[in-house]
Amino acid sequence: TIQCATEYTAISILSACLTKSSNMRKYLLHVLIISFVFLLMPVIHSAEEEKDRLLVVPLKAQLGLKHEEAIMLSDVLSIELHKSGKFTILNRDDMKAILDEKEFELAMGCDDNVCLLENVEKLAVNKIITGNIGKLGRKYIVSIRMINKDGENEVMEKDVCDCPLEGLIESMERVSYKFLSYLTGEEVSAPESVVSREEPSYGDASLTKKTDDADT
Repeated sequence: TIQCATEYTAISILSACLTKSSNMRKYLLHVLIISFVFLLMPVIHSAEEEKDRLLVVPLKAQLGLKHEEAIMLSDVLSIELHKSGKFTILNRDDMKAILDEKEFELAMGCDDNVCLLENVEKLAVNKIITGNIGKLGRKYIVSIRMINKDGENEVMEKDVCDCPLEGLIESMERVSYKFLSYLTGEEVSAPESVVSREEPSYGDASLTKKTDDADT
């Protein structure tokens, strides 16, 4: 009886030790996981902070385009730049949320780079993208520039579109790829669906027909 009791006690002690050891391993595993997460968070945060902050100011609507249409096309530009994942993109909504009413109105009405930089200072951006869009004859002209912290036009791009209004969506995409190529230092090719194509003008078609008739 004494031997059985001793054996039972030994088994109980061993079982208790194993249970305690298992619990200790689980505890240590939890501690390691939590420590890893806390160590990783600053790295993720640091990577996010290193991204350049780009402000896309709504393009100014010129002849042949409505203000609301220019804002929508500016949003297309913002989205395409954001898709790269390399930049923190701020737009008109961020301007309204962070700037006070006077600063927002002044920024939206600025015609020169210095004025714009002064009124969006609170946004702490590295670069500003702005420009104009309008219609000349049958063609839409998109002219966009990127302003650096010194108020200089660092890059200027344009796109001419002999297209209906909705064709300007592809114009904004083409311009965005040009800016991304410059900003990333890598060639960013536009998909074939948005590559600019020369379309024959009505004048050329008419001239061709008259020439053919004359030859006949």
